[in-house]
Formats: sequence, structure tokens, C-alpha cells
Amino acid sequence: MNNTPLMSASDMIKHFSDLFSNHYSAVIAQATRDQGFIQIPFFELAEENMDLANQLLDSPEDSIKAAKIAIDQSPFGIDADGKNKDLSVEFIHLPTTQVRNIWEVRNDDVGKFIALQGIVNKCSDVMFTCTSARFECPMCGNLINVLQVDNKF
Repeated sequence: MNNTPLMSASDMIKHFSDLFSNHYSAVIAQATRDQGFIQIPFFELAEENMDLANQLLDSPEDSIKAAKIAIDQSPFGIDADGKNKDLSVEFIHLPTTQVRNIWEVRNDDVGKFIALQGIVNKCSDVMFTCTSARFECPMCGNLINVLQVDNKF
């Protein structure tokens, strides 16, 4: 998408923490009582921090994890007993450049944050074919890609 360098995880967490404390503290407090998630319109994220918005589009897994950590570390993400309330973050209203019809998705879209639209014609079981699996080491957090050559996972 863009040529800006990737932010470190600690920078993303700090930027999300600032965003949540400055603009979403009431929304987070309400979410803890109601649905358990908060929705952030993409344009509000872009107005607050364009680098963070671009990071979300280019590296959604890391960005969403950083947002989750920022909420978990906020005072609103912890209940009176000191337990984590397990809130999640949803980013909504992506720019039109990120919206694809399901048949328009290509290799360039893999790993990017996009919105899909389409029409359901019929419902049936999905046949999954795993060609590559990504595992995370529980000790060090290292991500390991493993090619899957047969039909067994």
C-alpha cells in the first residue's frame, strides 16, 4: 500500500493507548457492560494517526494484536477484581480502495486488511485446503511457517 516503514509493536500499542484514552474511554466503558467489543471507524483512526491507519492496512494481524493489548492494559479493560474483561476491537468503514468483490481478490490482497462484499447464492460445506500453516512458539513467540504437502494438517 504505502512505503512507510513498519512501526514497532511498542509504538503501535502506545498509539492505540493514546487513541483509546483520548477518544474512546466512554465507548470502552460501555462495551464492558454490553457487547464486549468496540468498533472504530477507519476514518477516525486515520484522522488521529495516519501512520497507524496505514500500518493497519498493511499489517492487520500485528495492528489488531497491538490494539487488543492496548485495551487490555487500559483501566477500562480491567474489572473491579483486577481481571481482564476480554474486549475485542473491530475496525469498520474501510476506505473504498480496500473494498473488493469476492471474485476480485488476488494474490496482492493476501495479508492486507480488506473488506469483502458479495452475494450468497447457496450454502454448503466448505472444503478447506491448507497449503501452509503458521505456528507460534509458546516459549519465545517465534512464528514458524510449515508447508502442508498432503491433506492432513
